[in-house]
Amino acid sequence: MALLIEKYFGGNRRVAMLSFALLAVVAVIHFRVIFSWLPVDPDQLITLSFGTRTLASIFQHQLLDYLPGYRPLFGFSVWLQYRLQGIDHIGLYYLVNLAFLWGIACMVFAAVRHVTGRVDAAVIVAVAMLVDERNHVALIWLDRQISMAAFFGLAALLVLWRGGGRGWTLVAATVLLLLSMLSKEYGLAYVGLLGLESVRRLLVDRKDSTAAGWLTVACAAAVVYFAMRFFLASGATGEYCEVEGYFWQSAQVCFDENSGISALPQLIYNIVATFIGTFLPGLFNGDGRLADFAAISPRYLFYSACFAGFALYAVFRSSYEARLAILLVACNAILSFLLFRHRNHMVAEIGLYIASGIGLAEALRLCEGARWRRAMRLAILGSFALLIAALSYRTEISLDAAYERLRMANFCDSIASNRGIDQRLAREIEAKYRPWLSPCR
Repeated sequence: MALLIEKYFGGNRRVAMLSFALLAVVAVIHFRVIFSWLPVDPDQLITLSFGTRTLASIFQHQLLDYLPGYRPLFGFSVWLQYRLQGIDHIGLYYLVNLAFLWGIACMVFAAVRHVTGRVDAAVIVAVAMLVDERNHVALIWLDRQISMAAFFGLAALLVLWRGGGRGWTLVAATVLLLLSMLSKEYGLAYVGLLGLESVRRLLVDRKDSTAAGWLTVACAAAVVYFAMRFFLASGATGEYCEVEGYFWQSAQVCFDENSGISALPQLIYNIVATFIGTFLPGLFNGDGRLADFAAISPRYLFYSACFAGFALYAVFRSSYEARLAILLVACNAILSFLLFRHRNHMVAEIGLYIASGIGLAEALRLCEGARWRRAMRLAILGSFALLIAALSYRTEISLDAAYERLRMANFCDSIASNRGIDQRLAREIEAKYRPWLSPCR
C-alpha cells in the first residue's frame, strides 16, 4: 500500500510506511478485546450462517429472507472464509474486519496528506476515523458489510482522483464502485457524489475532460448493480419493520409499498438526523431518537464539535476537496431515509474526517512562524491527541462491558426463534466455545 501511495499521491514512502504502521498498532491495541470475543451473539451467528448457505443463494436472494438488502459480496466474503477455516480461529474473522477499517484509515491519511501536504493533520484524523465508536459494530458483529462498502468506494474515488481520465482508471473505478454497492447499498453514496459533481462540472466547466468519464463510471456501476439486484434477487425489497426514533420518541415503524405519504415525515427525519448526527453523534440515541439533555455527554459532544468545526472551517475556506467531502456526507444521509443507525455512518465519517483534516491543516498552517505560534500548533496537536486517547479509553470500556454481557447472555433463548441463524452451526459454536454450559435442546 505504501508503494501505491507513493505512486498515486506523490508522498514519501518512509512517511507512508511509518504512518500505516502507527495506524496498525493503534488498531490492534484499541480493538484487542475482539480477538477473544465469543461468537454467540445472534447478529454474529447470522453472519457466520452465510458460510453454510449455497453460493448461488447468496447472489440470488436478499441479505436475509425477511429483510430488504442486496449485499452478496459481503455474504461471499464470509462464505469463502467459512469454507477455508470453518469455525476454528474465530479471531481471523475479526482480523479481516479490522483490516478493512485499517485500510480506510490509511486512505483517509493519504487523501488529507496529499491535499494539505501535512502529516500531522492527516495522522490525527486517520486515528480518529479508526477509533470512532460508531464503527465498533462493524467489528464485534462480524458485520463487515459497511466497512467493505466504505473501503471499495473510497478506493474508487482515489483512483479517479489521481488516475486521470485514462481507460484503465475508469474501468478500475467502475469495478470498485460495483464492489462497494454489492457489499452494502450505502456504496451508492459514492455514486451519488460522482454523479452530482460530474453533472455540475459539465454544466459549469464545459471543457472539463474528466467530468464525462466520472459520469460514465457512476452510471455504469449503478446500472450493473441494479440489474443484478432486480434480475438475480427480484429487487430484494419488501415490508420492513424496525424501531425508529422521531424527535424524543421511538416506536415500531413498518415500511411497505402502501406506506405512501404517511411515512414521509419519518423518512425526512431519518435523513436530517443522519446528516446532523454524522457531525454530532452524541445528540442522538442508537435508533435516531434525540437524547435527553441529562444523558448527553459534554465531553463527547465537545470532541465531536471540534472535528465538525474544522470541517466547516475547511468549507468556509473554499476548499474544493472539503466541499466534495461534505457532499459525501449528504449523499450518505439521503440513503439513510429508511433507517437511522450509527453503524451506517461510516461512509459519511470518511467525508467528515477528510474535511476536518483539511480544516485542521489550514489552522496549523496559521500557527507557523513565531515561537508563540509554534507553541499554539503543539497545543492544538496535543489537545487532539488527548481527546482521541480519552475517547479511545471510554470506548474500550464499553467494548469490555459488551463482552461481559455476551458471556452472560442466554444463548439458547436468543437463537431459538431467529430465522437467520443456522441452528446446526449455532450448536457447534456453543459446544466449541462454551462447553461448560448445558447444550440447547
